[in-house]
Amino acid sequence: MARQERLKTLRVASASSGFAARPPRLAKRDADRRIVGFVGLLCLFFGASTATAQTEDDIFLFTSSVPPNVMILLDNSFSMNHIVWHPAFDPQGAYDCAYADPLVDQIISSNGFETHCGRTRKLYDDSASVGGTLYDGRYLNWIFSSQNTVQSEIDSATSVRICQGPGSPTYEKYQLNRLSAAKRIVLDTMCEIQATKSIRFGLAVFRDALDAASEDPNGGYVAVGIDDNTPSHASDLEASVGNTKADTWSPIS
Repeated sequence: MARQERLKTLRVASASSGFAARPPRLAKRDADRRIVGFVGLLCLFFGASTATAQTEDDIFLFTSSVPPNVMILLDNSFSMNHIVWHPAFDPQGAYDCAYADPLVDQIISSNGFETHCGRTRKLYDDSASVGGTLYDGRYLNWIFSSQNTVQSEIDSATSVRICQGPGSPTYEKYQLNRLSAAKRIVLDTMCEIQATKSIRFGLAVFRDALDAASEDPNGGYVAVGIDDNTPSHASDLEASVGNTKADTWSPIS
């Protein structure tokens, strides 16, 4: 059977998408806007035969004798500066605190305590955020409501880095912005897969609307090309992921 070139898309993390306002202006959102993010894995590889089911296609990616080519598309749009939400928060929920406009993002530029609706809570600024960390008004109302019974988790819950390296072996998972969380997932995913499989990774990101003399205002580019898994290539990928900032526009909505 003839060899075929096939394109697959895998999603490994959710974060946000859509056009976001630049600091220090606060962003008014349309009522139907939903912050839906992703870190996409665009997988371009060569296979020997066409699988007959989706599960077979996925298995083929990891069982092929030919190393698959995987291009990671990392969402680095400005809205990725939003704080990671605790799963107990329901954006459609009704809460007994309504001090914040639910249609406005507030910017938190440093860690500190605030008191609203008779309750004092600590808000966090991810130092990797561009111009401060964004907090959805609905999330703020939940944080300062009586329905928030998990503040201790927000203040202390940590996750363990799968692949160790320089820095702390753990991180505070509800004190990060969405890009920082996505970076952690991308790095851990590449590291964990490469420990047992031979996959050729590359990295693509969105382009700032002001880049390239506005010749490509809504596109992206390949920051690190797909190549064999060597120490040098792995170092380039890790450095590029780490240096990516949430300071561009998203070309999709």
